[in-house]
Amino acid sequence: MINQFEELTKKPKIYEPGTHQMWTDPYIHQFLLAAHLDPSIDVASRKPSNIDNTIQWMLSHTVKKELRILDLGCGPGLYAERLAKMGHHVTGIDFSEKSIEYATNSAKRNHLDISYVQGDYCKIEFESNYDIIDLIFCDFGVLSSDNQKFLLKKCFNALNQNGVLVIDAYNFNIIKEIQNEGQTIETELSGFWRNHPYTCINNSFHYPEANAFLDQHVVIDSEILIYRFYNHYFAIEAMIAMMKNEGYQEVKAASTVIDDQKVTFYKAKKKGSN
Repeated sequence: MINQFEELTKKPKIYEPGTHQMWTDPYIHQFLLAAHLDPSIDVASRKPSNIDNTIQWMLSHTVKKELRILDLGCGPGLYAERLAKMGHHVTGIDFSEKSIEYATNSAKRNHLDISYVQGDYCKIEFESNYDIIDLIFCDFGVLSSDNQKFLLKKCFNALNQNGVLVIDAYNFNIIKEIQNEGQTIETELSGFWRNHPYTCINNSFHYPEANAFLDQHVVIDSEILIYRFYNHYFAIEAMIAMMKNEGYQEVKAASTVIDDQKVTFYKAKKKGSN
């Protein structure tokens, strides 16, 4: 039993996947959706004030009234609906079937013409000639290094010649929270992970050689389920260089868009833009 515990809680090799996905679990999703929609917290989505500030910054470079916008990782449509109400033409893509279902129904209730697609934005074929593509809530850092470069190029190809990519990512201020690797154990009769008794072992791991960190949750009931959530943090200069290497120009960074000093936003034009 001790050997099994040590095996379950040892530091995995970076990018080693877990055994299960939180985003597709029908029980867990009710809590995720509630977190998305709770205006008082910055958990699955950000608070309304931060969403509004993000959209204002996203659009600050243009006066065009009807933009074609691709919202990657759109969740339940919090950004997409605001943008659609401003007169823009929005497409949202998200991995979670339940989030897309909620977003689609919400758009219908509010008489908003938004196109939603369920799936992995690294695998789905994009349309082209977007004015803006955005990827918010530090989702860019969730990708492996290879997929980060792949997605930058994919977005580049989908933008028009005046197009702009907007992403946010953790900066080095996050290190203060992750440098002390830790472990907690919780036992619940019913909770976030399951609607019956379970034990969850939570570990955090830091990979300074890759500017990456991992939150791992091992859920134990009649089976063992491992959920792993990787993310990266970036030096501003390194992020700008990465985007320029993929052809983007005029890369701008801003660390005051929202009230979180751990997050930097980036706005980059497609090569050849005016």
